[in-house]
Amino acid sequence: MSMRIPAGLAGALLCLALASAQVAQAQSPEEMLCGMISEAAATANAAGSTPIDSMTAQERIDVSCDTRTILTHFSRKDTAAAQPAGWQDDWQGKLSKVYCDDPATREMIAGGWTLAESTTFADGVVFEIKAVCA
Repeated sequence: MSMRIPAGLAGALLCLALASAQVAQAQSPEEMLCGMISEAAATANAAGSTPIDSMTAQERIDVSCDTRTILTHFSRKDTAAAQPAGWQDDWQGKLSKVYCDDPATREMIAGGWTLAESTTFADGVVFEIKAVCA
């Protein structure tokens, strides 16, 4: 399985948020960050489904400022049953590694943000994971 976009996208969203600090002084840094991430997600969502590889598409990104969560939704053309043994742990490990190895997203997680993904397979099985940094 190839590594998918969410960590790279979250890193890009964070860079966008940190780089474009055009903010009213009344907003807290957290409000500014979430607003910019929400705008970037809305732009990505407006583009519609984006193919990641031959089996996977990114469907949308949900951002909740209240719960400090970024949830990227994917769809797969294959079934959960078609995945190799241990795939859930493999996917969890890869997601956590990508987010936790990046200083910006690791800092977000340490600050209370949840960076997660939800994958819906062709057979209707939904697999949800979130990055966990040690």
